Amino acid sequence: MILIDKIITKIRRKRFEKINQFDDTNHFGKNTIINHTSWGTYSAANKNCFLNRVTIGNYVSIASNVKIGLGRHRFENFTTYHSPVLYDAVKDDEINYSDDNYLVIIGHDVWVGENVIINNGCHIGNGAVIAGGSVVSKIVPPFAIAGGNPAKIIKYRFADEIIEELNKVKWWEQDLEYLKKNKKTLQELVGYDRESFMSNIWELKKEMMPKDSS
Repeated sequence: MILIDKIITKIRRKRFEKINQFDDTNHFGKNTIINHTSWGTYSAANKNCFLNRVTIGNYVSIASNVKIGLGRHRFENFTTYHSPVLYDAVKDDEINYSDDNYLVIIGHDVWVGENVIINNGCHIGNGAVIAGGSVVSKIVPPFAIAGGNPAKIIKYRFADEIIEELNKVKWWEQDLEYLKKNKKTLQELVGYDRESFMSNIWELKKEMMPKDSS
């Protein structure tokens, strides 16, 4: 029985590696399922996530219970029931999943909070933050903080001139050794002060919470 379990695990691992692109810098939490997803360097997903047909940049952090690319039922048909006998079925490899209607693209240095849902075809820009519990159904611009259902832009992380400088530096294309050496310079670029940040962290959290639209 143990031998059979090992064989099954090996088969599943080979299939997993065949349909996904990742390396030793990527980490996945318990019960996280990824399907036809490519991972940038140092990007990770926590536990209980589901990702289907997603392209992910470098240094992306995905919290627990996140669902990305959930697919769709064909509501244009007479029934929404998902069965090949009730619509003109097509082979899986004949569908263009790289089309914008299917593929989710997440840029570099994106933070996705807990319990977020990102629908098919969404593009999340570099440096964006998605607040926990949000449902994303459209494009989120670079360095925007978005939240709510549906997700809306709450604010931007930095002023326009700082965003412009970060896009010139493109630190997310570098490895960890580079970042360790240049951490102070990059922190000064965005005006990051840890002591000030820690003293105002609760106010910052309030700002990130989605506003009541009612």
